[in-house]
Amino acid sequence: MASFVISGLFLLLLWVSLGSPHLSHDGRLKTGDQLNVIKISFAVAAGSGGVIALVIAYRRQRITEEDNERAREVHLREERRLLNERFATATAQLGHEKSAVRLAGVYAVASLADDWNEQQQTCIDVLCAYVRMPYRQNDESADRYVEEKQVRDTIMRVISRHLLQEPGWRGCTFDFSGATMDGFQLSGITVDRGTVIDFNRARFIEGRNMIQRLRLIEGTISFWDCEVLGGGIEIYASDLSGGTLWFRNAKIKGGVVSFEGVSYGGPGGEESSVHRTSISGTRIDFGDSEVCGGSLRFDQSDFSGGKVWFQGCKFTSGSVSFEKAAFLGGVVNFDGAMFTGAEVAFRQSGISPEVVDLRNCSSYEVPPRIDAGDISSRENAVNLFNGGVAPNVP
Repeated sequence: MASFVISGLFLLLLWVSLGSPHLSHDGRLKTGDQLNVIKISFAVAAGSGGVIALVIAYRRQRITEEDNERAREVHLREERRLLNERFATATAQLGHEKSAVRLAGVYAVASLADDWNEQQQTCIDVLCAYVRMPYRQNDESADRYVEEKQVRDTIMRVISRHLLQEPGWRGCTFDFSGATMDGFQLSGITVDRGTVIDFNRARFIEGRNMIQRLRLIEGTISFWDCEVLGGGIEIYASDLSGGTLWFRNAKIKGGVVSFEGVSYGGPGGEESSVHRTSISGTRIDFGDSEVCGGSLRFDQSDFSGGKVWFQGCKFTSGSVSFEKAAFLGGVVNFDGAMFTGAEVAFRQSGISPEVVDLRNCSSYEVPPRIDAGDISSRENAVNLFNGGVAPNVP
């Protein structure tokens, strides 16, 4: 069909190029017309050959592209198959009876998370789920505990290392909600936009649970509804320039939650020691929490721009210390707080009513202790309590 069309177009073009000549009575063309026909025939033939060559080249290109696409799809299917096989093998290792095999499974899942961007979060979820599994059962032998602790510590170190790298695993969610924690270390990690570390409803039973040299930029670390029964949560030597630390509804029944040596500052603040932490814009929220036997410490901390909220917090027993803290700016708010038994002390702290707001507390049965040498006058101290309650100023 195409050949007929091309032939027809060729004849039409030939006739038009000759000026639409009329045949003589004997049906023959003149000599000049015959020469023109020959010239035009060669030109049209050459042009037709070029068109045909372009059509052939186009078809070859299409076929090549289709072949490449099919090859790419085959490669992707094979790659997904291999990744799924690696996932199945690694997760099976995590469930193995022997701790050495479980350790190999930890590294296998971490390696897979690095290689499989589509399912990176899934691989991370598997590691976090292992940490959330029931732990420290009554019938567990000492050897079994030591082996299991090593696997769990390895998971936390792997996560720490990947949050230190860029991009690593930043922007992911690390769900340790409801886990039993008895000592871990997250060192040098960066928690930026989209990164969430979730310790909600976790139980901290013993050991030092340390987050050191933390860079909290715009992410979230949450201890909502957690219980501190022993050991402690320690956050120090860090750069907290944004984001949120949630401790709402937390119960500090034993152990220590410590921000010692922390600087809650605005941008450009100078650190006074190697352990200072600069916090500009970060919100630390202890709203509706309770200190009922444990200890909450902000010793040697600089408040110069951050926000710390104790709204509705109950201080029933234990201790809260702001010893040698410097209140240079920011907000430390105690609206609705109840001081009913815990020892709350602002020793050598340079407390300022412009920063520390104790005016709207619900109860002052055991008011906070404020050293007289840290305030300009007793009147200034009374202003902290809205002028209506005599503060505990020796």
